[in-house]
Amino acid sequence: MPRPPRIAVVTPNLLTGLGLRALLERIIPMGEVALFGSLDELLHGGPPAGTDGPDAPQGGIDTVPAPQYADGGEAADLSGVLYGGEEFYHYFVTPGVYLSDPAFFGRRRMRTILLTDGAAQQQFAGLHCLNVHQREQELVRDILRMHQGAHSHGHGVRPDPAGQPLCEPLTPRETEVLRLVVRGLQNKQIAAELGIALTTVISHRKRITEKLGVRSVAGLTIYAVMRGLVGVDAL
Repeated sequence: MPRPPRIAVVTPNLLTGLGLRALLERIIPMGEVALFGSLDELLHGGPPAGTDGPDAPQGGIDTVPAPQYADGGEAADLSGVLYGGEEFYHYFVTPGVYLSDPAFFGRRRMRTILLTDGAAQQQFAGLHCLNVHQREQELVRDILRMHQGAHSHGHGVRPDPAGQPLCEPLTPRETEVLRLVVRGLQNKQIAAELGIALTTVISHRKRITEKLGVRSVAGLTIYAVMRGLVGVDAL
């Protein structure tokens, strides 16, 4: 049985780290997310936040040999760092953490996602960047797109049409409305697209949130993508 992908979030800002970890756990439910306060903690410290139980791995992590490109660089998609014998497939890190050891993350550039405020910075050109200061809906969209394209060997977003059973399934019309909501259309635009009254759209959206128990557009987006109701490219 293939082991679940492990994801490292490395940031000195605990609130940012906890928030991002919660999002990643919702978006990538098959993954395991570990939170670290610094690169030193990742490399040499004790168990990451949330893994301090008696069964948690002890000690730091060990680097493992990786295939090499012709120019001597690391084949990042096939390499990683092991913590307690588990490989990290993504590194979400702040600029400060990245600059603490550019060589370390440079060898893992295809796995490294820089957490930014949205401002372009020439020194990080060519890196995957994630603006953590944007609205949750846009943040979820960008993570979904990034994750789907990150690994072609089985760790992308996997739609699950079954998922958790609902108390009451969505009707075909409610599903249509949901698809348009997660694509970013406003109520008036949805009404025009489907040829229905604005009040009908509002009624459908109320029923959708009641059935799914999800109120935010970000949450609806995760639900729709994971159920295969909408592709990431359509967001």
